[in-house]
Parts: sequence; structure tokens; C-alpha cells
Amino acid sequence: RPVPPPLTACTAVDIAITDSGSGQRVTVTGAAGATGPEAAARHALEAALGSKAQLDWQVSRFDGPYCPVVDLVRTLRPRSGPGFTFSLKSGTRALHDHEIIMPAIVAPAFAAHLRLTYFQQDGTVFHMVPAGTDPRWTDPAYPAGMLVTLPGQEGGGWPVGPPFGTDLMLAVMSSAPLKIPPRPQTERSETYLALLNRAIEAARRDGLTVLARIVVLRTEE
Repeated sequence: RPVPPPLTACTAVDIAITDSGSGQRVTVTGAAGATGPEAAARHALEAALGSKAQLDWQVSRFDGPYCPVVDLVRTLRPRSGPGFTFSLKSGTRALHDHEIIMPAIVAPAFAAHLRLTYFQQDGTVFHMVPAGTDPRWTDPAYPAGMLVTLPGQEGGGWPVGPPFGTDLMLAVMSSAPLKIPPRPQTERSETYLALLNRAIEAARRDGLTVLARIVVLRTEE
């Protein structure tokens, strides 16, 4: 039977259910704040599933000022399916100094525009796509189901550097460009999130589709 994701604060998870000879296997992916939020989401899901389900918990835990981002992503969940896919080519392992961050994004089932942002432990964001106020940016629409080739990458991605720790990347894809003024390369996360939330609300009032996904990544020296 379908089980909706738990709507607990500071969590955004996806659920895939498969049947096996011994019952249902439930794979849970996504992100959750360490300790409290993750425990609450897991408890809510276990209560909804019952004791017979086999829970495969693959949720990325994080410490850091990312709950507003995660809560935003939860409100932009597609009605069915993942909407679009977002991962790192390196998988879930920690990345070290000078290694390359290489996102892998596949567009949803409609032509979509992308914004890709890197949130850091110190409360700042780094704009990957668009790359700050780059005048060459044309905000292309990526065809439905297309593997996205990101502009502005050096050697296929962005190099890791200090400060190290747990960071978070946010990908937003929309059926038309979001109306956000050109941004500096880096800024305070609360400033950008306020602009992003207003732009998303306006887009949805206009009948546009807006989807979002996150990736938690660890960087080390």
C-alpha cells in the first residue's frame, strides 16, 4: 500500500516500496537533521508501516543551518515519482580538498530551468547555476528527461576547499525561469532563501511547476 512521506520538520525524504516473499521492503532516501528530526521521521514512518515492513533507511543526516532549505524542499514534492533526479557522481563518500564536486542532474518530464546553490556551514550560499552575475548566462530550458550539462564547470565540476564539514546543495527546476534578480557569487543564506521563497510563490500562483531536491555532502581536508 502507498505510504506518504512523514511530514516532520527539518526532513525531506522519498519512499520506494517493493514487495518480496517476506513482505514489503521500504527504501527511504533524502535528508534529515541529525538526532531529533531524523528520529521523529523514522518513528512516524515505522508507525505508519507496521512491524512487517523491512525498512532500508538511507537518509543522509546533517548538522548545520539547513532546516529552512529542507523544509522548503518538502513543500515542493511532486505528486508522484521523484520529479527529477539529483545526485553526485562521487556517491555518498566524503570529498577531500581539491577533489571535484560533480553533480548529476536529470531533468523532469517537462522542459525545465535550473538553479543550483551550495549552502555552507557558515550560513552563506555559493551560486553555482547561475554563477552569480555572469553576463553570459541565458537560463536555458533543459529538455524533458535530459542529463543536464552544467555551465561554468571547470573539469566537470567545482573544486572542494575550506571550510570543511557537512554542506548541502539545492537544485530547483521550474517550468519557466524564476523571477530572481541577479545575485552575487556568494551571499547570506537567509537573504537568498527569502528571495527564492517569494519567487516560488509567485511562480506557483502563475500556474508554473516548481520542483526541488537536495544533496548532503561531507568535505574533509
